[in-house]
Amino acid sequence: MIKAWKGKRLRIDLTLQKAWSEDIPAADLGQWLGGRGLNASSSPKISSLRSPFFPENPIAFAADL
Repeated sequence: MIKAWKGKRLRIDLTLQKAWSEDIPAADLGQWLGGRGLNASSSPKISSLRSPFFPENPIAFAADL
């Protein structure tokens, strides 16, 4: 395990009004550099044809230590 990593990710769905935590696979921690890489790998792809203000677009926050 990388220092300061807890191996978990918090997901929040505002539409469903639901929050849950997920374990991050150890292989992903070794493959991606920091929170930005992990977010990019786990985020759904956004269509470039959508408006940036489309309500279904995901938003991600990550803490890089």
